[in-house]
Amino acid sequence: GGGWPLVAPFGMDMFKPYWSGHGRLVLGLAMTGFTVGMGAILSSFFVKVWWGYPLFPGGAWFGIGLFWMTLWWVLNIQISPNPLVPRHPLPPINMAVSSTICIMLAVVVFQFVDYDFPFADDSSNPEGPASASWWFGCVVSIIVWVHNWNQIMTFQGWPFSLLPNPYLQHFVMTATTILLGWTIYEIIIAAGVDNTFFADAIGASQISWSLYHTIAFDFWPYHGMVQPKRGFYAFMLSQIVAPFFWIFFCQITLQPIYDLMVEANPMYGAIFTVYTMIPWFSLHVVAPILLIHHTFFMRWPLPPGGPPLGPMDLGKETEVDDDSKNDAVASSTEDERETLTNQNADVLKHATDRVETLPVDDKENEEDV
Repeated sequence: GGGWPLVAPFGMDMFKPYWSGHGRLVLGLAMTGFTVGMGAILSSFFVKVWWGYPLFPGGAWFGIGLFWMTLWWVLNIQISPNPLVPRHPLPPINMAVSSTICIMLAVVVFQFVDYDFPFADDSSNPEGPASASWWFGCVVSIIVWVHNWNQIMTFQGWPFSLLPNPYLQHFVMTATTILLGWTIYEIIIAAGVDNTFFADAIGASQISWSLYHTIAFDFWPYHGMVQPKRGFYAFMLSQIVAPFFWIFFCQITLQPIYDLMVEANPMYGAIFTVYTMIPWFSLHVVAPILLIHHTFFMRWPLPPGGPPLGPMDLGKETEVDDDSKNDAVASSTEDERETLTNQNADVLKHATDRVETLPVDDKENEEDV
């Protein structure tokens, strides 16, 4: 949706005057409320209209498939130098069409699932060929590589971007993430690693930190490198070093909460472990807060940040003084305009028009802005 309907870069014109200063706080709160409302409506639709089943237990296995399809569609199909399916220039239409496609794809892959005990007799069980625990772990492993090889994070599309044909790039990238994730998962499970520990602790931490390192840290301290060197260093940090310490941190932090849950309902102890809480904390608490602050609040009260560096862009250390913080959104969206050159021409023109008409709150600094 590109921040539609309220925030940059594709928010409605009437809200542009509030894209600087404390207006970001108001719009961030409103955008968060809008998104939570849309999520509640969509969840109610799933439960009461179609799919027609409770979100538990099937929602966890349907949800991981929806997570996979959404990441694949947005990060690989629509964001690339040559998008396989270009964005529609009207954000609400693009959002509606993309969401429908992702949901339909998730429905298809969900048919492979067969619930494990004690949920095997649940009416929502599609009774597919793959046990639910295997399915969950395998999809998590695939998502790890979707995160590493998409157009924004870790390797930023390298080496697939070297292929001459954009359709070939997308096909090979998609096939490779599936085959590699599946193969690595089978090897790890065959080696005796517990499925829950791998999927919930290792996999979720790797997925989380590829996101954190890109969005929150902007590839620091490797922002002065270009791909593929940046990708190799970022991979070591976000996929090996950071998850190692993150798992210990989460285990220490979440263990008291887990103990209280089991004390309140002993059934939780039979179904979940403390590692089961890591993806909920990492991907359902920390990640949404990070993304909401970065996009909806445009990093208020900090200076707005630009989009992730392009594969061949070098990071620049910049300091923003207090007097220019209110107008920093203008310069940040200039960087967004540069990054959007990797998308289709209609969207680029749309974003450029908005950047050029950004309001100037402080007339004395108009020339600098």
